This record gives sequence, structure tokens and C-alpha cells, in this order.
Amino acid sequence: MFYKPEIRNRMQKWRKALGQISVTQAAQAVAAQVVQIREFLEAQHLGGYLAIENELDPMPIIQSAQNLKKKLYLPVINPAAAEESEPFQFYAYTVGDPLQKDLHGISVPAHRSQSPFNMAQIDLILLPLLAFDSQCNRLGRGAGHYDRALNNLKRRAGRLPYLMGLAYEFQKIPQIVADKWDVPMDIVVTEENVYRRIS
Repeated sequence: MFYKPEIRNRMQKWRKALGQISVTQAAQAVAAQVVQIREFLEAQHLGGYLAIENELDPMPIIQSAQNLKKKLYLPVINPAAAEESEPFQFYAYTVGDPLQKDLHGISVPAHRSQSPFNMAQIDLILLPLLAFDSQCNRLGRGAGHYDRALNNLKRRAGRLPYLMGLAYEFQKIPQIVADKWDVPMDIVVTEENVYRRIS
């Protein structure tokens, strides 16, 4: 069994070694599957992310969602958030909006004059990851932003949005030993397969 830091290091190296053609082809293949998934088609409010370090790029999905008149939102990390408070908030985004880099090098909406969108009203969230297993357990970067935000939301609202992980097929591993605070995804879509969690 591999420990989480070892899995993260290995996956980051493999992902970093990907060429641009492979990254682009995988993103297009994943998008082609996502746009046929019922939960995506029915969602009106989507949380997304902008890829860094060769993460599976959701931009083809975001562009399709925008063409379908869906509302899009990106997470903005609050670096001053206390451990028990919200680690990030979602802000409206349209393809082409001005962006700026945050402290982590992640692109976020540059103009956030409007209030953040209520996370409880998001129907579906696209999540990046470093590794996953067949039960849709997710291994992220280790900062715990998504798990903390989702656990807070579940306590507050009593429900979660539909959680869709986007990944390369090579990121699938036999098993992730989940901690009690880890929030599993409902589905993971790769360039080759669609994995749904069995409740």
C-alpha cells in the first residue's frame, strides 16, 4: 500500500511529464463524455476550476456549459480563513473575463465586485484531483480546501452538489484509504471511462 504523500509525488511527476497534445486530447475526450451525462445536462449552476500544472483541463466543459446558458462559478481561496471557516467562496465567471493569479498561482476572477454565489445553490461542481479509486474517493493536493468547504456546506445545508471529478485514466489507483473528513465524489470522468460511486 502506498501512503498519500508518495501517491501525490508520483502522480505530480507523471502529470508534469505530459505533453501539450496529450493534455489537450484528454480534455476534449473527457468533455465529450461529460456533455452526455444527465447530471451535467440538468445542472443550471456549475462550480468549476481553471487547470494548473497539467490538471485535467475543464475548459472544453466550461465552454459547452456556457453555450448551454448554464451559470458558471470559480472558487476563490481565502488565505486568511480560520480553520473552522469557509476556505473559499465561488464567484461568477464567464469565459473571457479578466483573471489574476492568487497566492497559489491559480487563476481567479479579477473583478469580484458582486457578492459570492451561495454554494448551497450550486448544482454540480467539477473537481481537480491527483488520484482516485473505483469508489470515487479523491486524493487532492493535501490542503483540504474542498473537503473542508464541502463538509461545512453539508452541515449548513444538509446536502451537497453533485460532485464530478475530472482525471486522466492513469490517475486511477486500486484504493484510497479515506479519512473521516474526506468527501467522496459521485462520479469521475477520464478520457477512457466514467466511474460512478456505488452507495
